[in-house]
Amino acid sequence: MGKSDQPRQLLIWILIGLFFLAVILKVALLSVEAFPFNADEAIVGLMARHILEGNWPVFFYGQTYMGSLDATLIALGFTIFGSEVFVIRTIQILLYLGTIILAVNLSARIFRSQLAGLVTGLLLAVPTVNITLYTTVSLGGYGEALLIGALLLLLAIQIDEKPDNTKNYLLWGFFSGLGFWAFGLTIAYILPTSVIVVRSLIKSRRSRWWVQGALRCPAVRPSRVPLRAVADQHRGLAGVHHRRPGADHPRPGPHPPGRDPGLPAGVQQVFLS
Repeated sequence: MGKSDQPRQLLIWILIGLFFLAVILKVALLSVEAFPFNADEAIVGLMARHILEGNWPVFFYGQTYMGSLDATLIALGFTIFGSEVFVIRTIQILLYLGTIILAVNLSARIFRSQLAGLVTGLLLAVPTVNITLYTTVSLGGYGEALLIGALLLLLAIQIDEKPDNTKNYLLWGFFSGLGFWAFGLTIAYILPTSVIVVRSLIKSRRSRWWVQGALRCPAVRPSRVPLRAVADQHRGLAGVHHRRPGADHPRPGPHPPGRDPGLPAGVQQVFLS
């Protein structure tokens, strides 16, 4: 083993120790019944059992928000271990461990320091009371929101570093939609990361292709029809004052390649040149 590998292995062992610390804390609290089984967990468990029966609900029962992602994950656990309360809590613990992994990586990349990542992991392994509660019992999607939110932040950093990588844009869009459906709380991550995504897209070499595709998209073209009609009418009225009586209307000449006659020249120069 080289000397250069020793610090890396030490960091890995410290990270594993943080995972055990987080798990031991949650298991200890559950063993003394610090978190009794509540009505929200019962509904999520009922939704999971209905999913196993073939009835997949889109949203949390009784409302039209908070998707059934949490219930779907718990249903997968029920298929392996049966319909037990400990399965619901185990899913939440696993989600939180995933959040710790992403947060450690995120902090280390932002501050360019492995120590910063480990400090973040320690703070998350022994969290505050509310975070401990909402990441130990199932209350509808808080665990998923934290995990997906940390993933969106990491994807935003990767997009900023490599703005020409299309895969990161697609992943960011997918997880933004998934997170917003699972729990609207992820909007706290979607809005700030969207600023980075848009800025990176603008400076990307492929942004010109995207803009050209958007301008030629059928969903965009109908909005340009009224402007085109007004422009045609204006040209027609202008021609009335200048053409001789009995003269035919002048036939418009061919447009330059790549130009769209329905777009103003300034817009074409910026986006299509």
